[in-house]
Amino acid sequence: MDVIVIGAGIAGLSTAWWLAQRTGVNVRVLERFELGHERGSSHGTSRISRTTYVDAQYVRMMRHALEHCWPRLEADAGVQLHFPVEGCFFGPRDGLIQRYAQAVAQADPRVQALSPTQARARFAAMHFEDDDLVLADPSASVVAADHTLRALARQIQRHGGHIQEHAQVTAITPAPNAVHITLADGTTLHADKVVVTAGAWSARLVPALNPILCVKRQTVGYFKLRDPAAGRIDRFPVWIHLGHDFNDVHYGLPEFGQPGVKAAHHATAGQPDDPDAAPDDPIEALERLRRFVRWRFAVDVIGEHRVERCLYTNTPDEGVIWAPSPRDPRIIIGTGHSGHGFKLGPLAGQVLADLAVDGHTQAPTPPVDWLSDPPPQNP
Repeated sequence: MDVIVIGAGIAGLSTAWWLAQRTGVNVRVLERFELGHERGSSHGTSRISRTTYVDAQYVRMMRHALEHCWPRLEADAGVQLHFPVEGCFFGPRDGLIQRYAQAVAQADPRVQALSPTQARARFAAMHFEDDDLVLADPSASVVAADHTLRALARQIQRHGGHIQEHAQVTAITPAPNAVHITLADGTTLHADKVVVTAGAWSARLVPALNPILCVKRQTVGYFKLRDPAAGRIDRFPVWIHLGHDFNDVHYGLPEFGQPGVKAAHHATAGQPDDPDAAPDDPIEALERLRRFVRWRFAVDVIGEHRVERCLYTNTPDEGVIWAPSPRDPRIIIGTGHSGHGFKLGPLAGQVLADLAVDGHTQAPTPPVDWLSDPPPQNP
């Protein structure tokens, strides 16, 4: 079987890695830019991993990813990619945090609820209000993002797969005996199955995604502390602040791979952004982020080391899409990761590879398929 994977971000490389280990499967990855480029969603030195989620099924998915998929990748590549650090998830007691607490109570009893007093003693780097509910997640970690992408690319090639850079796909055309893939240079490739993991460009290749996906550019700051040691991985947590709605979410993690503690607003609302347009000036977004970290950090922030931009490809409920295309089941879609894709990457790869080869999977999957049964949108 010939399988072509379109897009070499975390989901595409993970899918190709699983496929390349399958006997009798020839896999090729097509990447419109170069590996590790900074125009999409998977670049950067670090990401958060955790089991704490708003939906119990996503808690189960993350447990499977952390207990089975990530260890398999680390063993195959011979490198450590996850670095444990306790997670701190907090916010006003009457806000989103309640839904997260209910989900982990169903699916991961290791996550512990703390009072603000207990949280101040446990997470001294963060500021907690008296009405906050705090969840301590022992499964959390920092993921070495750029190392993960390089490890996947190495292992794909070691297992016999191929990666083709600067190969922009302009059309996917089903035919009776194969699926045709047209490239910008006029080349046409043919495959038995195609997996679309093109992130912010997915809807251009699969029109059924147009009413579902919304691309939003994110602003990420790496903040300078008065005491740099206070931002180290042994002193600063992985954290997510959950406000009263899904556009009032911030997250961050300790210094890792580059100077500064990382913080960002999880922005999903508003008009979509064009992934090919030049990024706008992030000055307003950065100022809002500065105000937030001054409020919620209990350590002194004295500036920024740098600012980074990336893209979210959002679904209306911030749930991922891993499913066959309604147009043709030979086209498998892995997109809409809504800012959650990196931690789920190796699980996404397992599911998408199974769907491409077997037509089904035993791994845990999202509770709703947006392509066939759209759920209510988040408030």
